Amino acid sequence: MTSPTQARQHTSIWSSMITRVFPVVAMILTAASSASAQDVTIIDRMSGSELRKRGDSIWTRRDSAMQLEVHRGDTSTRTNYVHGLMRWSVTFLRVRDSVRVIAATGAPGAFIPYVGTPGMHSRTVANFNREALVRAHRIDSLARLGQLPLRDLPRSPDTLIVYPLNCRQFMTHHADTIRRIVERPNSTIRDSSVFVLFGDDSVRRVWPFPRTFDRYVASSLRNDLAFSDRIQRAKADPSLGIRVATSAANPCPK
Repeated sequence: MTSPTQARQHTSIWSSMITRVFPVVAMILTAASSASAQDVTIIDRMSGSELRKRGDSIWTRRDSAMQLEVHRGDTSTRTNYVHGLMRWSVTFLRVRDSVRVIAATGAPGAFIPYVGTPGMHSRTVANFNREALVRAHRIDSLARLGQLPLRDLPRSPDTLIVYPLNCRQFMTHHADTIRRIVERPNSTIRDSSVFVLFGDDSVRRVWPFPRTFDRYVASSLRNDLAFSDRIQRAKADPSLGIRVATSAANPCPK
């Protein structure tokens, strides 16, 4: 059985893994936003809907229902079709972080959403299909990334190997030493954590706050290196169809 101390340690390990890996995943997800600016067709793995983008128009189709969303300047229009017949159409005007309805029409007896609610609406209602397209890209890219086979990385490299994580974080591996380096925003100062591996059995953090961890932390460090390797391979081979941000397309916030 796992002792309470081990359980707390494992919980802490998972929390730290999420904190470390999330910026890497965010890098992929941000790329999906920029990718949505291109003409694309994709199947949403969650809903099964087909999403198609051409220019400033986005179509979402499932069974006999289709929705067309057109963005032009500060306005966007969502039109809903069933069996090829228009049911309703609403035009929104963006005002800062919100939108308001400026035009609406519908088939006789059809319910027209958003019209009966006075005041401003969230921008999400005007960008519904655009955000659905971005989400579909995110899920598709992560799924494709997960399908990339793992490579046998050097267990104890003789020369220093750099593994980028995102625009401000990277890891280095040399012999049995792994360093995690984080660059602070608007600063030349770097925060560094130094680990020494003892095979796959344990790892010791020698800086900061020296402490020895079990094989789960050692495994998580090696998994971070493998994940970074997958990211770099996806960047280097566009034919894989995984949209990964580059430093130019995904700059760090100032």
